[in-house]
Amino acid sequence: MPSSTVAVVRHSVDQAAPVPTPTSVSTEVTLHVDTSPSANVEVDGRDRGATPVDVRVPRSDAAVVVRVTHPGFAPLQRDVVPDHDQIVAFTLSPAIAVASSKPLDKPAPKAPPSAAKPDDFHPFQ
Repeated sequence: MPSSTVAVVRHSVDQAAPVPTPTSVSTEVTLHVDTSPSANVEVDGRDRGATPVDVRVPRSDAAVVVRVTHPGFAPLQRDVVPDHDQIVAFTLSPAIAVASSKPLDKPAPKAPPSAAKPDDFHPFQ
């Protein structure tokens, strides 16, 4: 019987690693603004509604100013860098009443005149 030889030939094929497709990066981010109690939101001076609210802003490395206000509460603001989606939370505190510097309408009453002292009274003699 004739002998048969089987030759195995392997071909080397240079295969480049798959090229990753760039992920789509949104040009905007979402700032989820929440407060206690609910408050009005401004971003860079522009009204954005009442909390809780999702605000879409351009993605950036430059900060935006997030300001929240509610009647009877001290306003708060924070610089936020919108480089990713994030939650921006505030807790508002009641405003402190400031005393008025306005003078009283009528002056305070004067002290009653003291009892008359005799002319010959000298306390240090």
